[in-house]
Amino acid sequence: MQKILIIDDAARLVKNVETYLKKFGYRIDSALNGAEGLRKVQAL
Repeated sequence: MQKILIIDDAARLVKNVETYLKKFGYRIDSALNGAEGLRKVQAL
């Protein structure tokens, strides 16, 4: 199963995209700003 990281400062948009992609079986992680997203990518 593929994992997707969504990074955006619009929390509602992130939640909507996350909900949509989960319906197709993707594992989702999200970040609400670039710094948080970068930390999550570096932790992979």
